[in-house]
Amino acid sequence: MIRVLVSAVALTLSASAIAQDARTVVDALDRTIVIPTQVERITILDPLAALEAALSMGIVPTQIGQRSFVAKYLGDPLLQWPWLEQALVELGADPLRMNADETDLEMVALGEPDLILGGDWWVESAEEQLTVLAPTVAVPIVDVRSTIELYGDVFGMQERAREVIENWDSRIESELRLLTPASATLALIRTDEAGTITIFNASGHGAYDYFQQAGYTTPPEILDLPVNIGGYASGVSLERIDLLASADVIVVLGFSVEETEQLLADPIFLTLPAVSEGRVVTIGQGPVAQATAVQSPLNFDILLEMAKEVAAAAAKAN
Repeated sequence: MIRVLVSAVALTLSASAIAQDARTVVDALDRTIVIPTQVERITILDPLAALEAALSMGIVPTQIGQRSFVAKYLGDPLLQWPWLEQALVELGADPLRMNADETDLEMVALGEPDLILGGDWWVESAEEQLTVLAPTVAVPIVDVRSTIELYGDVFGMQERAREVIENWDSRIESELRLLTPASATLALIRTDEAGTITIFNASGHGAYDYFQQAGYTTPPEILDLPVNIGGYASGVSLERIDLLASADVIVVLGFSVEETEQLLADPIFLTLPAVSEGRVVTIGQGPVAQATAVQSPLNFDILLEMAKEVAAAAAKAN
């Protein structure tokens, strides 16, 4: 069951209910935006931090975007992930839906927004045209925490923003961190091309940061690797698989299905203690992968189920 962190007070923040004194905010593109005094129609361009943060706070959009690749997992290119759909239902929201593979200006115009919210990429790609339609606030694409804080300023809901973050942090401390075996080490890898793996060893990637937050440590030999991918990982050949030997648990981001199957069956990989002792957890593309990339109060429970599996595997280590 997904627990949505909205309150009875937040439920009043419907499309016709957000009135405020005029205010200005500095958004994720470092622009100063004047927020309307009466906001009745809110368009959210994309389904990442912009939407996760809004629904976490009980802010009801009248128009939302979704990327078409979700049809592979949800059967409909305009459906949101289950925790977002549940939040929309609990908030009594029935927004217009549009494709968010890129900013669709015609659809945004049909939504007749008073305020537009969106990840900085979506906003930057059509900034001039969007600002003609309505004041437009750019938010960090996947940083829900910072977006909640920004929305607190946008809507004059600073107290609500603090409440949501405090509740979220409380669950992290009282539920997530308590799962992790004491002093457990974790190696996070991703399969990309046959014969190579990406080993995560620095902050900046959602899954890596999640397991650090959960209380796992990264083996020192992995931390010593040069960070040469995205500012948070190192690419190595499969011949260096021994770097994973000391990890209590190995988590594989198996987004490339064929390459992941090859890795899991590779004789070199099978020699690792974590592999032979059943201490490997694979995360494929889909809801859990999405939740690790864009962590929020709304997807806390789906990640917690995955964390339980990882903790059980780590607990098998001697």
